[in-house]
Amino acid sequence: MSLKLELSQLLTFHNQLNIIQETADQTIKDFDAFGYEIIFSGKEESAYEELFKQLSPLIESLINNNYKKLMNVLYRIDVAEDVINQELKNNNPSEFAAIITKIVLERELKKVVTRNYYKHQQKES
Repeated sequence: MSLKLELSQLLTFHNQLNIIQETADQTIKDFDAFGYEIIFSGKEESAYEELFKQLSPLIESLINNNYKKLMNVLYRIDVAEDVINQELKNNNPSEFAAIITKIVLERELKKVVTRNYYKHQQKES
């Protein structure tokens, strides 16, 4: 059995603090590998937005100052280049940082949800 998550399904997890906390932990770990500190308060009412607001300026800075490093971060997170290209084609290029931030958080959230899904499947076996 495979797990394929669509954006609409991922949105249901935006208000689940435990999932967003795990997503924040994963994001913190991935960005820390490149020397970037992300601090997450874990406030339930705005957890996802807080994470987005922290990442967006960092990603914008990488776009403007160190695009190669940004690509390395995206590679580590496992963001496919074709996903970025498709999103850019379908959105306003002036919102590049917000688009990349959204893609990064979606990918990190997918990792967490997938990991939890398979952990749950193993427990049932």
